[in-house]
Amino acid sequence: MPRSKSVITFVSDSLLKSTSSSVLDKPTALFIALNNFRIKSFHIIKIFNNLK
Repeated sequence: MPRSKSVITFVSDSLLKSTSSSVLDKPTALFIALNNFRIKSFHIIKIFNNLK
């Protein structure tokens, strides 16, 4: 098994475990994750625009 694949499966497994541990927190956890991703991608876009 390639190393990168095992890392991806480990991460997805831990994410599944952490989200399924409490059903009530699932939407909030998803919202927080999406929000964090949006903020990160916004910063990345800003950095790329500054590099142009």
